[in-house]
Amino acid sequence: MKNLVGSLFLFGVVGIFLLVFFPLPVGPFLWGVAGLIALSNGIQAIKEAASGGFEPSRPAGAAKPSPAAKPVTVQPTAAENPFKFNMPENIPSDLKCPSCGANIGPTTRKCAYCGSILQPVIDLPNPVHLAEIQVGAGLRVRLPNGERDFRVQGRALIAELWQASRGPNVPWTFTGNLFAGFALDGAAKAYLLNWQNRFYLFEKRQGIDDQHIQRYFLPYARAFGQGDQMNQVEFDYDGRRWRMVDIGRSQVIFVEGMGLHIQRGAEARFIYAQSGEMHLLVEDYRSGGGAQDTLWKGFQIQEQDIQYS
Repeated sequence: MKNLVGSLFLFGVVGIFLLVFFPLPVGPFLWGVAGLIALSNGIQAIKEAASGGFEPSRPAGAAKPSPAAKPVTVQPTAAENPFKFNMPENIPSDLKCPSCGANIGPTTRKCAYCGSILQPVIDLPNPVHLAEIQVGAGLRVRLPNGERDFRVQGRALIAELWQASRGPNVPWTFTGNLFAGFALDGAAKAYLLNWQNRFYLFEKRQGIDDQHIQRYFLPYARAFGQGDQMNQVEFDYDGRRWRMVDIGRSQVIFVEGMGLHIQRGAEARFIYAQSGEMHLLVEDYRSGGGAQDTLWKGFQIQEQDIQYS
């Protein structure tokens, strides 16, 4: 917008100069040329001001920048093959521990039943937290309104993406951190998710679309990103007042079991927000990315609130 103001000021100065020093008809002709240049610069400035997108969340453990840092608005580039792992086309699902015969997963490094150290079929890094929870495990989760008992139906490993520096041509890359999400079956379905140092149990799921995200969430996500995620950004939604907590981008690199709402390769921009004890997660998946845009509501919990067997 500063470019637009500068262009209009320059236009006025040039116009006065041409009127004084150039007689008709040359003066108006040159004035018109200067006006077209100023108009072009102004349109470009408006486009730049209107553009924007989600800010990449900072890698786990990274410090937020100084509040004095000048925010920059960018339109992030979609991640194209941000990382590669050696993954077989057909992943076996009927694996057994060679020592005790218990069911194990393709990424299992230690048998949960006999403690044997295993060589996983898929050698992926362990998630930062909850690496011990496997498909089939029983969970008891302590929530602000009581305890819930679940059985793990499915597990997903989700990669944290970021940009080394902000800019429209800077690629999104893998930080090296994997986080785990679990489809749970109990008295009601639920989704247990760890992201960075936060843990959530989401019990309410709603399918949404791009129009819903653009109307209710995107303007506030942009404002949060333009303030380097330091400003307090609040918005009204579904009868509650919400505060922005985090925005960024992630990609699913592995899934196993049943009941998950996502597939391997799905890439999403995300929004976390809080209203009292209630927490909200918006997952905005790329078109054709193997998942539907989803809105979750639930509670934030602590890692010690998750007991498993």
